[in-house]
Amino acid sequence: KTASSDNPTVVQFACRITGFKPASLDCVTWLPEREMKYKLSVASGGNGSVKKDPNLETYLSGTNVTIAAMPDTGYAFAGWSDGSTESNRTVTVESDVSYTASFTACVYRVTLSGNGGAGGAAEVLATYEEDLPKVSPLPQLADYMFLGFFDAKTGGTKYYNADGTGAKVWDKAS
Repeated sequence: KTASSDNPTVVQFACRITGFKPASLDCVTWLPEREMKYKLSVASGGNGSVKKDPNLETYLSGTNVTIAAMPDTGYAFAGWSDGSTESNRTVTVESDVSYTASFTACVYRVTLSGNGGAGGAAEVLATYEEDLPKVSPLPQLADYMFLGFFDAKTGGTKYYNADGTGAKVWDKAS
């Protein structure tokens, strides 16, 4: 195994000197594996954070380290760069290694209420922090004009325009 530059260079060595003229020197440097130090780094691919415990610059070979990935609001943990899908796990440090956590936007089933109107789409799938999909058909109510979908019966934030296009990105995480 190759150790990082932080490793001590000599623990024990054996040398053999042969001949008188010219002399040759054969030396071998040994470092017990248990004393080798390695780097473990964790990173987030965005939309979340990561941590390691203990949080050290280098670790002795065989050290167990807990790595954890925490998604931001509206996101879910997707996996680590090594294929693991455990967001909180213990790894054994045996070489220099890096782990990157990936997060994906959550998808929400949004119920659309025509507020007394007939017809119209009943629901849409909205992805967090993305444009809302176009709604069709739109609700109809005699003697009224459809103005859009809001998050409250009166007032509230407008999420859909009168033509069924999104008025803003989906920003609700529940």
